[in-house]
Amino acid sequence: MNLLTDYPTTMRVIARIESPHAGCQHSIFNQLGIRTQLCATNLNCNIQRIDQYYRQRSLCEQHIKDAKDQGLAKLPFCQFKANQIWCLIITLAHQLLTWTKLLDHHYNNHNSGNNKKRNQSDNPWWTWAPKTIRARFIAISAKITTSSRRIYLHLDQQSTHTPTLVTLMEYTQNLLRPLKKRKT
Repeated sequence: MNLLTDYPTTMRVIARIESPHAGCQHSIFNQLGIRTQLCATNLNCNIQRIDQYYRQRSLCEQHIKDAKDQGLAKLPFCQFKANQIWCLIITLAHQLLTWTKLLDHHYNNHNSGNNKKRNQSDNPWWTWAPKTIRARFIAISAKITTSSRRIYLHLDQQSTHTPTLVTLMEYTQNLLRPLKKRKT
């Protein structure tokens, strides 16, 4: 029995076979330590371009999933305008998080030889989902104090993710320093 008789003649199935990367969740189908991905497509171009297209599509779908996790899944208001503002706020928050991840990832790739900074393998926070970031960073206890017209943020040193947050905040401040000099 031929199962492909109802499919168009331009349809083809592309198999992608690779070794799973470290930290990959194994399924029941990769018994030999090899991950297989199948893609049915009718695109008429070379295989490398099709693979690139579907990888970019999965990245886009991951961004949509992350935006839903940040609050885009349910609209909290009855009025259209209020929900429209809610969507803009969620979009802005998602873009800020994405750009912060890119900046920190870029920084760690270029400064990996610096022993003073954290090791990438210890805490690669830019790979975390928004729910994980919220659970780990926002859960850090903090106290805001003022002294001599300055504002200080005291973070809980007992939290395991405080050094990661401090490094991220210091790097962001260093990025903004040239902008502050231009304004004056």
